[in-house]
Amino acid sequence: MSLVQTHHRRAAPACLVALLASIGVLASAGCFSSSTPQDWGALLNPKGDKDEKKKGTPKLDVVGQSLGNSQEVSLAPGELVSRVADLVAQNRLTSAARCVQRHPDAVLEWLRSDGATKNRAVGELVAAVHDRQCLAPDAVQTWTQLTATRFADPAKFQAYGEARKRFKSALAQGQVEHALSQNLAGLAEQLQSPLLQIDALQLEGTVQLLNERPDVAAATLEQAIAIAARVSAYQSTYLLLFLSDAQRRAGDGELAAQTWDRAVALAGRTLIAEHPVFEPVLWERLGYMRPIERAWPLDVVHQLHRSDYLPGLDLPDASVVVTGDQPVNPALAETVVWNAIGGWYLNRGHAQAALVSFKRAESAATTARAQQWLRLRQARALLQLEQTGAATAILVSLAGDKTSSAAPPAFAMLGSLRLKNGQLAQGLGLLKKATEKEGADWPGRAEAEADLGVAYLMNGDKVAGLRHLRSAQQRYTTEGDFEGLALALENEAAFLENSDGSRDAPAVRQRLADLERGR
Repeated sequence: MSLVQTHHRRAAPACLVALLASIGVLASAGCFSSSTPQDWGALLNPKGDKDEKKKGTPKLDVVGQSLGNSQEVSLAPGELVSRVADLVAQNRLTSAARCVQRHPDAVLEWLRSDGATKNRAVGELVAAVHDRQCLAPDAVQTWTQLTATRFADPAKFQAYGEARKRFKSALAQGQVEHALSQNLAGLAEQLQSPLLQIDALQLEGTVQLLNERPDVAAATLEQAIAIAARVSAYQSTYLLLFLSDAQRRAGDGELAAQTWDRAVALAGRTLIAEHPVFEPVLWERLGYMRPIERAWPLDVVHQLHRSDYLPGLDLPDASVVVTGDQPVNPALAETVVWNAIGGWYLNRGHAQAALVSFKRAESAATTARAQQWLRLRQARALLQLEQTGAATAILVSLAGDKTSSAAPPAFAMLGSLRLKNGQLAQGLGLLKKATEKEGADWPGRAEAEADLGVAYLMNGDKVAGLRHLRSAQQRYTTEGDFEGLALALENEAAFLENSDGSRDAPAVRQRLADLERGR
């Protein structure tokens, strides 16, 4: 049986998980930093000369920009907002905004629950960033507006907030009827808040579906969809997915498939918005709930591929009108979809989920080149999981294949790993080998350049080190990679502050500060 044909067998448990997660029973999210504390002062002055002026100990990642150094961390919505608050306190506003953008599902659950925070500025920032990313420009209500009203008159929302807590508590205990008796939809309607009406109707509709009442659930979800159409394509996509499941359970397979088509089309729109939504949980559910007879639309496959480019794929031209039942090869589409999901999970720090997604993509890949790059990405996920042995085995195999386009990044990752383990000479040699072809470009080249620059600096070659570090910064700027650029600038500034180039450090610090302020 093909990979495509296995989806329907897994649909029922996946839908159950999706429904529970959608109402917060299984909700979790992660936000992570790849920074590892290091001290350039100690590296440059290992004997600790007493006469040298003491300098601060910077927190930075001196090696391994291409590896990622964090443990996988799952955060509840409130903890995610606490992470945002920490970034705001450090005046890292761009980083805070990007953390919100990376976790729209957790942020939405936090905003729906009550958006409670003692720091009004943080609550307003979270609401504003989510509005910009996920709400229509002409939305009938925004989270910014609702947040302001909540701060101004918290008592007004007390009844709804308490009923929502009782609803979820009852559901967690399996008391479905008691949950539905809270009349969330009625309370939300009294508040005249479209956003809370969507929330209440989605909660009630998903619970009705869990209670094997698909017809009633479909009617409730359609009410929510009618409101969400004037608010958010992102929220509408989730609602359409649940409606599709309700229609399938009610016995109307064709209508369910048509609703899935609508959901995919809307989700595709969120990928090309001014502030795109790269949300792996949503696309994982779209994949699991795809009807057997439906293929991924070609334009959506292209959008996914552009969001997380995978070498070795030959996609049909999206501008050509394709006839027939299969607009794109099913295995090719699955490769693209699951590679994108894996990349987004990895960006969120969910390395285990990323690893599973990359393996699914590899199992569908039809070219050796694509399979090699997917194994490279599996190695990256394994390194985040601290499974160094398994990752090294993959990287050595790829690096040893002279015909593989994944060999240079494999050398780079091995070099970074050697540096992290204190093997400077080996690490520098491997990174030089990875980047020896001038002008050669491949995904991850900027990270390899940055690590090579740091390796040279650690080896005492300031000129070569700064040259490569600044070359990486130019690449990051061109690619729009904020995190990579910020880390490379932090490394340069910290090095300069602890060397004879300290007079140049303030300019680099200023550039980093401007970057965090969005300038």
